[in-house]
Amino acid sequence: MSLNQPRDLLITLLIISVLTLKSINCFAGLPAPFCFKLADKDTLELRIDPRTALNDSTSASEILQTAEYIALQTPSNLYVSRIDQLEVTDDFFFVLDKSNKVINSRTRSAIFIFNKNGAFHAVISVTKCSYFALNRQLKQIVFRDDNSHSEWLIYDYQGNQVRKEPRLLEFNTFDFLDKNTIAYYKNYTYLKRTGNVLDSSPALSSFNLVIAKNGKATEKYLPFDTTNIVESTGVLKAGKYFYRSDKLYIIPGYEYNCYEVDEKNILNMMLKFVFPHQFTLPADFISQTVGKKTEYFENHNNLIYSISDFYHIGSFYIFQLNFSQSLPQVFFYDTEAKILTAWSMVDSDRASFYLPLGETILAGEGQYFYSAITESNLIRNINERKGDKGSVFPESVKSYMSGKSMFVKNPLLVKYQIKG
Repeated sequence: MSLNQPRDLLITLLIISVLTLKSINCFAGLPAPFCFKLADKDTLELRIDPRTALNDSTSASEILQTAEYIALQTPSNLYVSRIDQLEVTDDFFFVLDKSNKVINSRTRSAIFIFNKNGAFHAVISVTKCSYFALNRQLKQIVFRDDNSHSEWLIYDYQGNQVRKEPRLLEFNTFDFLDKNTIAYYKNYTYLKRTGNVLDSSPALSSFNLVIAKNGKATEKYLPFDTTNIVESTGVLKAGKYFYRSDKLYIIPGYEYNCYEVDEKNILNMMLKFVFPHQFTLPADFISQTVGKKTEYFENHNNLIYSISDFYHIGSFYIFQLNFSQSLPQVFFYDTEAKILTAWSMVDSDRASFYLPLGETILAGEGQYFYSAITESNLIRNINERKGDKGSVFPESVKSYMSGKSMFVKNPLLVKYQIKG
């Protein structure tokens, strides 16, 4: 291209200016792993290198404003063995314990309901439950008994069964967009055409996300290939694809895109994660690993196979990266400071009373996010600090560990306020 003509020069300068404006966050003196730019009109592209954050420690007070410790107070004949799912409303905590063996001799699941101060409110017993959703407008809990897939079980917030409803669509997980509208997600990558109809409506069977109003499908998104053999779910450690904080977010398995459903029930890709090549699944991963995913991950180190536990709290994106051959890691990305922090590299300090930090992020609410500390980790920390006259514990922790508490076996719920 010749730049002898003024017109050509002007066009070239305009092109350079546009490219510079689109990439201004990446070239304003910021390190490359932390820059983000607009990938298109509505999608934010977030480029991160997890290795950088995993080699850099920081203090809790850099990202936390306060920490509140909430003891979950079960009756003497019950306890929460672990928190597999936590949902938060204005008045209650809802806790799913998938393998609670306390209610009777058989292995059963339990959905515990607690007041926001941790006081016991109710418990729902079910043979096996892997997921539940809240109809927040109608104040109802909806789930299925995994041993009998034919119907929804619907309970009120007092723990009383309201009714049962037939399950018209076969999906893995779901959440409510309003009292009459549900988003269903099933996570299929392939579907057999012969004799394997997943849904009562075959027209919906080639879409992973379906939105239904009053039991009737109205929108369908995220199509998948129906010409090949069936491979259902298959995402390691998956089971939940909807995450609620300021909005309802959806992150499918085996991809790096985060979606949201707007008020018109239109699906938008709001965030696209971009990782260094050595962490990224190949473009043909789905087609080349049918029935061989476990073997593939065994032979490929530290690929990021999914993103989970995504929450938007204040100016932070909080998310968990799940690696093929190492432990999952929780990260905080500050969209204002352009800083990536690994939760495992955060050192507890005065902001968290020098108590151990929870390992995973369980829920988000306004400027707060929730985690939990196990009894064993808490006891270990307190024993290590015996004799330290400067140790100061919150009253709720003192009560929890006083020996008078009959709910000491339960995990200690932690409500962290994010800084900013």
